[in-house]
Amino acid sequence: MSYSLARLQEWDLWEVLQPHMARLIYSSNFIEQAGSTSAITNEICQKIFAGQTVSATVSGDEYTKSEEALKSLNRPASATNVTQSRQEVINHAHALLYAFEHFVLDQSGFTCEGLEAFINQIHVVLCAGNVLDAEQAGSPGKYRTWLVGARHGDQKKAALFIRPEAVPKYMQALAMNMKGDMYMPLLDEDLPAIPLAATYCHRFVCIHPFGDGNGRMCRIILNMILLKTAGLLSIFGGDEPEREKYLQIAFRGSKTFYKEDGEVPERKQTGHLELQEFVQEHLVNVKNSQDANKTIMIHHVDEPGRETRTETANAVTNAFI
Repeated sequence: MSYSLARLQEWDLWEVLQPHMARLIYSSNFIEQAGSTSAITNEICQKIFAGQTVSATVSGDEYTKSEEALKSLNRPASATNVTQSRQEVINHAHALLYAFEHFVLDQSGFTCEGLEAFINQIHVVLCAGNVLDAEQAGSPGKYRTWLVGARHGDQKKAALFIRPEAVPKYMQALAMNMKGDMYMPLLDEDLPAIPLAATYCHRFVCIHPFGDGNGRMCRIILNMILLKTAGLLSIFGGDEPEREKYLQIAFRGSKTFYKEDGEVPERKQTGHLELQEFVQEHLVNVKNSQDANKTIMIHHVDEPGRETRTETANAVTNAFI
């Protein structure tokens, strides 16, 4: 998986970050009906964060706990399901650590090609251990070569994602734009962290480059940008009402993306704005406990084309600590 836990453990945010990462992993998995309960997720994450090797295959009391966890979520609980649910938690933890070390801690930046390859490698880590159905979801880190669509709730018509032939072009553009946004203005104190993170989360999931895992990937991208630029995380989706609200926002955002794609300049597109507000409602100011006096600038875009208004993140996020 190619990350240095020792380097992460030397990070000044490491201790305060760990419980938030476990909650992020649980919530993101819950949205996709993947992983396990909060208790099992916390247990696995604590071991991984301490440098222990965790097996997806368990027996005895460990198996019974994992089986009961799936039953409590009203999900299938066969031996295969138990192993997969644990593997999904393990993978998500490793993928988040990989992303945080190489993106958040690294100050050297990426080439466009390197950033795209890095995103693909996160997917390799996230989907390791045969959690993908090769016939239905392809291979980890490889772009899909077939059409996919998503239908939510009682909607009769599925929303189709980007045609497979166009996925490489869209991902190259995403990497190029992200590099420009992330690594050119890092010294700018007014870097608009939340709009930036919401934009790339939204664009990625609308491209839907992989056969599976795109939802978890877009939230890793969201949070690695938030953490790097502003010391923030946004954690949501850990219960059914919140999950439903997020999925509805994502569905509406994708419809706007396809209306505006190719018609509206990227900087003026609006598909991410509802997600941006939702993200802001669920902020955790990780850096606040390390540097309470740090002012983090948050830009609110009321309407496309209008001036932004700015306030400090401390006023917004202290309630979530």
